[in-house]
Amino acid sequence: MRADFCYGCMEHTSVYPCPKCGYSPVRSTISYTLPPGTILKGKYLVGKVLGQGGFGITYLGWNQYLETRVAIKEYYPSVFVERNATQNTTVVCRTEQLEEYYAENRMRFLREAKILAKLQNVPQIVSIHDFFEMNNTAYIVMEYVRGVDLAKYIRMKGGKLTPQETFRILKPVMEALAKVHKGGIVHRDISPDN
Repeated sequence: MRADFCYGCMEHTSVYPCPKCGYSPVRSTISYTLPPGTILKGKYLVGKVLGQGGFGITYLGWNQYLETRVAIKEYYPSVFVERNATQNTTVVCRTEQLEEYYAENRMRFLREAKILAKLQNVPQIVSIHDFFEMNNTAYIVMEYVRGVDLAKYIRMKGGKLTPQETFRILKPVMEALAKVHKGGIVHRDISPDN
């Protein structure tokens, strides 16, 4: 664990709350997420949780070799698996009967990463930097894009968008999804906060 790094913004600091982002290094009560400071594949420093859905958890990360921020998506279908990250970072299936299904879908997650890596010329799709298996699960390391998600943007706009603004925002998303679907991937986690 690096004492000189803020896991909320990946800036150097030794003062908390972080003067740049306000993050305070308090362990989450969610025991299944990776603790900030975890190192993956010997080079990716895990920071705070950016989001989570039914199929995975996305963390802010830091590539220690390139010294760049990244987003790290962990395959974690919470219906099928569990982990007590305060004791161990390894993911385990809830039952033996789910192990084969879990393994098949973990491989699908990695195949999708490979397909997405080939779509890096599509401007609306984040760049894939790496993907690998570890902790009995899989990870995709991708470009970190600063900004607000659509759910927050809508709240900032008073809860409504005009039809024109909605179309302006969603048109490039729909175009990118069409290319992703053409590549054989069905995105199963589309939402305004994603």
